[in-house]
Amino acid sequence: MSGFEALSVASSIIQIVDFGTRVLKRLYDYQTQLGALPKALRNVKIRLPVLIDALRNTKRAVNARRLSEESAEALNGIVKGCEEQIRALDEILDKCSVGEEVSKVRRGWKALESLQLDGKVEEICKVLDVYKGDLTFYWASYDAFGGAECKFSDSLRIFLNLHILELFLIYGN
Repeated sequence: MSGFEALSVASSIIQIVDFGTRVLKRLYDYQTQLGALPKALRNVKIRLPVLIDALRNTKRAVNARRLSEESAEALNGIVKGCEEQIRALDEILDKCSVGEEVSKVRRGWKALESLQLDGKVEEICKVLDVYKGDLTFYWASYDAFGGAECKFSDSLRIFLNLHILELFLIYGN
């Protein structure tokens, strides 16, 4: 793997892990402020740590130079997609957050407003689940070859491209 590809993937993962961790902290803060999280945000709080851990493992593999350049390039697309979705979650939290000095009535109103965003949060979760599935598939196929340097096969490339196309068709971004 070229140094540039490895650096690109690793730096992207570092940013996502940092940003995702901040989003999780904001979810905990939001839960503390309002006493509970809407269902969709509870799901994010449960699922996001798993995705962050999968990305950390991917970064470890990149740093150990266990991936081919083609694999790093393809995984970088998934990493960038995760970053976009986590940033979208952060924007939603911006809309939902309230300060500590806000009255109970205003907090209740913000909680109601956040319910309107549940659909958007669920869409983001679906996209993140697809990316998490892609990472899982990749590492499962990697492990199936005994951890040897995995060349990015045509079938895996087609699989990932179909998932990206599916995301475009479903969510239109």
